Amino acid sequence: MGQSLAQCPHSSIPLGFNSFIAAGGTIAYTKGAETLLEDLKDVRPTACVYVPRVMEKLYEGVMAQLRNAPGSKKAMFNLALGVGGAPLSDEINAFFQIMGIEAHLGYGLTETTPVTHLNTFKYLKPIKLGTCGPIFPRTECKAAGDGEIMIRGPQVMKGYYNRPQDTKEVLTADGWFYTGDIGLIDEDGYLRITDRKKDIIITAGGKNVAPQVIEGMFTTHPLIEQLAIIGDQR
Repeated sequence: MGQSLAQCPHSSIPLGFNSFIAAGGTIAYTKGAETLLEDLKDVRPTACVYVPRVMEKLYEGVMAQLRNAPGSKKAMFNLALGVGGAPLSDEINAFFQIMGIEAHLGYGLTETTPVTHLNTFKYLKPIKLGTCGPIFPRTECKAAGDGEIMIRGPQVMKGYYNRPQDTKEVLTADGWFYTGDIGLIDEDGYLRITDRKKDIIITAGGKNVAPQVIEGMFTTHPLIEQLAIIGDQR
């Protein structure tokens, strides 16, 4: 078993770390975002647990090196990317798949301990770009009338400690948890998250706009670190 390089949110630590230790792996820690690329070269991990922004920075780093590469290497690289044929919204995910690095995009929250959906290995189930994968065993998922994703299963919390009113707002009497995320569930049970419910912008004409989709397209640009789409009373 190889090594796992860790740079992940606290909610992912129990699953990401404990699963790898149970399989006989070794955990290595990166010193931070500034040294991540060097640490990857030193550790050469078998698996990593990352938030999407880390994948974006890795992508930007590779593309920055490509801009200084000879024309022949650029042509070969672009030819390889062209074989992927992925839409722009899934550009980063497709990039790693084409490079031979399986990116297993998943979904979950701290309140769901944390993962409820995951794109697993290709030989088990197909990886669908743009989705968080199929649901975990013994777990249920559905969309409310407004598109909010709801989760029920053994990993869902029993409630917020000493906060009964907050608990009542997100947990139904029969155990369904309101995630606060807007999404779609396809015919194979794969989940696609489109936005956070509180971030949805409703225009003067009544149209719902999901800003994260637009923001995601811009943050792949090397000159853009952070971006926020604002409705501004329009």
